[in-house]
Amino acid sequence: MRYFVYILTNSKNGTIYTGVTSNLIKIVSEHKEGLFEGFTKKYKVHNHVYYELTYDVTVWIPAAVYPHAGGDGNDIWELGM
Repeated sequence: MRYFVYILTNSKNGTIYTGVTSNLIKIVSEHKEGLFEGFTKKYKVHNHVYYELTYDVTVWIPAAVYPHAGGDGNDIWELGM
């Protein structure tokens, strides 16, 4: 099965959101329409800036989940791209 790792942002040098999905078009549309309660809706993270196709989701899940842990806003996350 194919998966997409994607990155959304609210502005240049702003808040980022990373995720993994098997249906990129659907998930990005749902984020843009504000259909998800929580982080992306609260911070208006609706601009799709990057995606990458992978067939091995186990490689990407830690990279997509770890940045959600928080931080002071000055962290730089390397996603292996």
